[in-house]
Amino acid sequence: MIFAFRGTRPIAGWSYNSNKSILIPQIPKSILYFENTETGIVHTITDLERRLLNRKRVLTNFKRVYSKYLKKGSVTVLLIAAELEYYKTASDFIERLTIKFKRKSVNILGYYWQIDVGEKDFKPHYHFIVVVNRLKNQQFKEFFQKKENPYEVELCDTLVRFTNYLKKKEVYCLKGKRSFSNSKIFKIPKDEKDSNKS
Repeated sequence: MIFAFRGTRPIAGWSYNSNKSILIPQIPKSILYFENTETGIVHTITDLERRLLNRKRVLTNFKRVYSKYLKKGSVTVLLIAAELEYYKTASDFIERLTIKFKRKSVNILGYYWQIDVGEKDFKPHYHFIVVVNRLKNQQFKEFFQKKENPYEVELCDTLVRFTNYLKKKEVYCLKGKRSFSNSKIFKIPKDEKDSNKS
């Protein structure tokens, strides 16, 4: 089944619901038209619905790749919440975290991030899911024991619950910025690569 893109139509009365400092849930701004090349039937979807489907696809793939390694204990999955006011972009946070890990020869295998707003304090923040090769308890404490870190970290024991939580969240973003993204590659643990070769 092949769908051909046939154009878009703006939704009347749409306005961009964000500015440089405030994030509120995004609303659809246009309708996209796709034609089934076999039947000629035209299907419609809003730009927001398409973005939600893409987000769901990325999170499902992330969970599929890393759940088995988490269950086997060959990776450590970190759930991190970091306030936007301390980091210009999500990439800024990942770069700092990468440098922090590399000092101890720890590599990030994959990550996903998403912008959110606190349900009680309404503070905009990033949710990060970061996967690294298995960390021992002492290593984890050495990396994250400082109380002055402008972010919160916890260990994840299952990806199902948290990825499902993120899938249900509304879409927040600043004008011209992404609302979610992920690492280009979801790498597998080194030990798993070696076992596959043997």
